[in-house]
Amino acid sequence: PDIIPIGTNCVVAETRRLVAQAREGPAAYKNNLDLVAQGITIRKQIATLLGYASWAEYICSQRMSGSYAAVDEFLTSLETKLRDAGKANIATLLNLKKTHFEELGIEFDGKLNAWDSGFYNN
Repeated sequence: PDIIPIGTNCVVAETRRLVAQAREGPAAYKNNLDLVAQGITIRKQIATLLGYASWAEYICSQRMSGSYAAVDEFLTSLETKLRDAGKANIATLLNLKKTHFEELGIEFDGKLNAWDSGFYNN
């Protein structure tokens, strides 16, 4: 929460980039990738022991969703419905960034970076 104001209010893109990379970049998590891989392996073992094809199959059977297939179908339908709106949103944010860069006299790179979205959504 303490870095959100930087992402949404800081005009200097380089500062937003540095903060985002410090929090989300490769150095931020050090050995967590190894721990995540271990967790995935253990979850697969648990699911197999309980007679499920995957952790997703197991966990969905325990929740209100009922099954992995139901969740997959729901998410696929959401993706289909939201894809065009998402593309339009990205185009709007890119246009805002381009206008902003032109106002500042900075060369526009044509990209919407992770550290840009919070600022241009603001």
